[in-house]
Amino acid sequence: MFKQILDQIIKYDTIIIHRHVRPDGDCIGSSQGLKKFIKLNFPEKHVYTVGDAIPDYLSAYGENEEISDDIYNGSLVIVVDTANEKRICDGRYNTGEFLIKIDHHDDSPHYGDINYTDPSSPACSSILADMFRLYESMGYIINEDVANCLYLAITTDT
Repeated sequence: MFKQILDQIIKYDTIIIHRHVRPDGDCIGSSQGLKKFIKLNFPEKHVYTVGDAIPDYLSAYGENEEISDDIYNGSLVIVVDTANEKRICDGRYNTGEFLIKIDHHDDSPHYGDINYTDPSSPACSSILADMFRLYESMGYIINEDVANCLYLAITTDT
């Protein structure tokens, strides 16, 4: 499944990352870590994180962007750490061309074109860490910024 997710990341020039309302460390660390990983390895891509304001205590990890509706045209949308569609921050998540869900909640219904849910994982970011390790074996890189986001997310959700 991780290879299928990478194939979609490679395919799309515009990637928009969503997460749940009332953000916690896992959803901020996961969304910002994923964004930083993609930008590090694919600097030509346009990558956005969207949603309501990031709480002050998590603002050091990144910021959201205000984007217009037309940016969703032909885009890849990835939703992290969000069990069900009602909790997704920013209802435009389903207006992109392709939708990927990455989550760890055991009550998580399927939505999107690719659904990766691992309820044995303690945090969404631990799924991303496994995914990034596989990608690293394929020649992609992880830096301190990406690792710090994943560390925040794992430690606050476990």
